[in-house]
Order: sequence, then structure tokens, then C-alpha cells
Amino acid sequence: MNYVFANPDKVMVGVRGEVGSRLFLLQAREGRRLVIVKCEKQQLAALAEWLAQVITEMGRPGHLPDDLSLEAEYETDFVAGDIAVSLDEEAHTIEVTFESLEVRTNWC
Repeated sequence: MNYVFANPDKVMVGVRGEVGSRLFLLQAREGRRLVIVKCEKQQLAALAEWLAQVITEMGRPGHLPDDLSLEAEYETDFVAGDIAVSLDEEAHTIEVTFESLEVRTNWC
């Protein structure tokens, strides 16, 4: 399953649960579509560090949503495995690709 957000309205990161059993989530919303990815704390920290560096170099986007907190829904669509990031400096766009940890098996 591929989820593509060409122009997301919001991308939020947060946690649910108590210390020791926390659930780290990334939520992306574009219009009525919401995708929720379960991540490891270290994955989100590394992504945030990279994005902060890029935003420092490229400049902050013109408009940010007022509310960047997680939405109430938190049933995950998938669990993040590898995360790849790329930058198109001319178009001022950032692409983040999450691969699912789930291995699909096709039975013949």
C-alpha cells in the first residue's frame, strides 16, 4: 500500500501512553485522509534532526497549521521500518518515504 501526500495539510509527531510503554506516532493529514505510522523514538529523533537542518538552510515554510498536536485517532496504518528522505532544493520540497516492517507473504 502506498500513501502519497503531495501537499499535506499537517504532519504531526507525538506520543501516547505512559513512560515505559509509550507509542511514538507520526500522523499525516491531507484533506480527509489521515495516515498514522508507528515509529521508534530514535527514528523520529533522527528525522526531526534532519528536518531541522533542512529548514534552517531552506527557510521556514510560509504557513504552518495553528494546531500541530496529534489527532485523537491513533490506530496505526503500519509500523515504520526504513525511512528515506530526499530534498528537491529547486522545488523546495521534501520527500519522506517510510517502508513498512510488515512482510507480505504471497501464497500460491
